[in-house]
Amino acid sequence: MLPTSATAAASAVTKAGKPRDLQPVMTLGRSAAACASASKAYGACVLAQYEAVDKNMCEKEFREFKECVQQKVSVRRGGLGRQSLRYSSQLTRETIRC
Repeated sequence: MLPTSATAAASAVTKAGKPRDLQPVMTLGRSAAACASASKAYGACVLAQYEAVDKNMCEKEFREFKECVQQKVSVRRGGLGRQSLRYSSQLTRETIRC
């Protein structure tokens, strides 16, 4: 059965029985959800051009979405600037798939 609350999800355990810290994933998810307009613009760009995929096809929209998510993660983690982006600093097009 899947966890039904954020607390239950944050205290999930691995198969080995060790506690797993899911807080970074949850923070990233909430931060991405807070960037709905940028996400929608990026998704629309990808959808419009999905038959002719190019490495940089939606670079502007992706950059705006990435910057929004990084800013939201920074705010959620105490506003410590780039130092607080431990989990999102490696946010790339490959890690976010719409």
